Amino acid sequence: MIRTPNGSFKSIWFGNFYRPAFDDKEFVRNTLIALKDMGFTSILLDSKAWEDFQLRYEGGDPSNYVEMQEYMQKTAREIGLSYEFLSLYLNGDNLYPNIRFSPPIYGESVCLKDGSDGKHYLYWSEKAKASMVNHVKGLIRLYGDGVTTIEGENISGKPMVSMWDPIVAPSFDSDGNDRYISYLKGIYSNIDELNLAYGTSYSDFDELDIKELWLEGTPKNEEEKHIRYDNRRWQRDELILYFKEMKKLLTEVDSNLLLVPNLTQWGYFLTLDGVRVAGAMLSDLWDTANRGIDIYRLSEYVDITHFISVPVTPSADAEPYVTSYHHSMMRVMNRNRDFLGGLYFGRYLYNDIYRTLTPCELIGSIAASGAGGYYSYGVCGLDDGGLMHRMNSYFREDLKRANRWLDTVLPLTGKRLNSEAAVLFPSAMALAEDYSQNSENRRLDSLGWYKLLLDYGISTDITDLSDFSLNYEAYSILILPEDDMYTFERDKSAEEVLRKFVNKGGVVIHSPGSQVANCTFKIDCEDTEPSPVIFSEKALITTTMYKAFSAGDVIARYSVNQKAAAVRSSYGSGLIISLGFDYGLSYISKEIPHVPICEKNNELYPISILKECPLKTYFEEALEREIKYECDIEKAFFEKGFILVNHRSYPYTISDDDRIYGPYDNLKTIQPHCCAFIEARGGKK
Repeated sequence: MIRTPNGSFKSIWFGNFYRPAFDDKEFVRNTLIALKDMGFTSILLDSKAWEDFQLRYEGGDPSNYVEMQEYMQKTAREIGLSYEFLSLYLNGDNLYPNIRFSPPIYGESVCLKDGSDGKHYLYWSEKAKASMVNHVKGLIRLYGDGVTTIEGENISGKPMVSMWDPIVAPSFDSDGNDRYISYLKGIYSNIDELNLAYGTSYSDFDELDIKELWLEGTPKNEEEKHIRYDNRRWQRDELILYFKEMKKLLTEVDSNLLLVPNLTQWGYFLTLDGVRVAGAMLSDLWDTANRGIDIYRLSEYVDITHFISVPVTPSADAEPYVTSYHHSMMRVMNRNRDFLGGLYFGRYLYNDIYRTLTPCELIGSIAASGAGGYYSYGVCGLDDGGLMHRMNSYFREDLKRANRWLDTVLPLTGKRLNSEAAVLFPSAMALAEDYSQNSENRRLDSLGWYKLLLDYGISTDITDLSDFSLNYEAYSILILPEDDMYTFERDKSAEEVLRKFVNKGGVVIHSPGSQVANCTFKIDCEDTEPSPVIFSEKALITTTMYKAFSAGDVIARYSVNQKAAAVRSSYGSGLIISLGFDYGLSYISKEIPHVPICEKNNELYPISILKECPLKTYFEEALEREIKYECDIEKAFFEKGFILVNHRSYPYTISDDDRIYGPYDNLKTIQPHCCAFIEARGGKK
């Protein structure tokens, strides 16, 4: 639990650039009182580096905006709330001059291809970083007395959202060109190696021009994919350098500052495809593959790694397992340290997700992840659907109960027990393959595997290769989902760890498009025609490809040609399960394929409703215990009991006699889309 003087940490972003928050003090006060009543302990103020703040630091009169920020701080303290600052933002500002009327301070910004000012932080600029530090100094000096303080098991201090939605942009002037070409020289040992990757014929690195090598639009071939991948990994590595330097600079401002940047506002990897939303500002950047960010790699340079999860699929369908998946990621990103979750509250631009889901359900998943509290979005973010102040009374009541429940159970659970399985995050695909490259189903394959394991009560981490290499001995099962871009940046030392994991008795199960599996284990397979799959019964599948195997013990065949659709192979003391179709995608897909005409009047069912999961035997073999299938029931085990989240639209009954703590009652029946902590007695789980 991450404690504040008012309970477990629960913060909500409260912007004040729209009316009535901009100019109606009665509205602001009443909203703060309502937030306090709903169980929030603090508000996150939108205090980006605008000129009117700088004028205030210098002793000038406050603008209307700054005056309202000061009123919000004063009122929050009066009613028992504290506050934090959203101090810096993605490109400096996206509101001026249409919504905010004071210009942003960049320090130094990027140059566009036409030579004009890009109005976007130059992330590697000392001037830009100095302007950021100066702004944070001003906030702390003028307003630091009322900021939130937190304390956890291994962390304490004053959290600051030191950046919101960071994205490095290229600069097309000589400085930006030199910096990018220098980076390419570090990747490629000579110009011939670059030419081979790019399909070009340069004679020397001096001929390279960032204007030609910064790819716009969708890559048309493998060579352009290489160019795009290098664009994105430069952004990734430049962002790492930025956070490394800013951690040093900002902790010099105040040694008690805790850097808690919100690393994405709209989720990570599993995000809405923003181009489907007409007219939304910067919506293409909601897809984090358009950003050049790897949050796992940033974790070392922040005090708490977190982002805002939006519980929707790429097509905007409400999906609570997206938030569970995201918080599994955050748990791994913050391994061995306290962490905070992140959640979107509001009327989503593309779908009213809280007609289907509930705050109790999603806060239950946050608690199940082991998080000690959470940030949330938001109030008066009208362009983004942050409409807490207009949400229905029953939504607010559910949120209030969920927050009270969180305060009750976090001190009771003890530590979260280690996970037994891991799904490898497809880092390369997440970095550089945007939705325009038809990546939606490949992304969903990862989510489907995660949900399948949770439906069998198997606690699961979403890990990356670096983390797995350090912690592989903790797991019995490793899933390698779709990742068609891994070959652009192989990690051969991590591949050796994967082989060691299986050789020592681990079980690896992989999707056909996992280039991690193909590179590590040299999987021998070939393309084959579309077909249902025969396990103990025939199954309809949804997949991005069909592969057949010529070696290994057959555990499934394609019905149209009897070729091997899934095989098992011994590897040392362990086991490799090779699948020729996307099992994870098939499990979670909302689409059910038609029964092929060649099947005549035979009954075939999708993977998700087979009589029994064909992989259950291998899960049990790896775990050395029996497992039980409970679809849409999420369980997380702690030292003193377990948290259960009922994602069903139907009640769920607890059979144990243990003590139950629920948001609405402490009865054995857990209501639909709700949660409970079941306190174990006598040491049982």
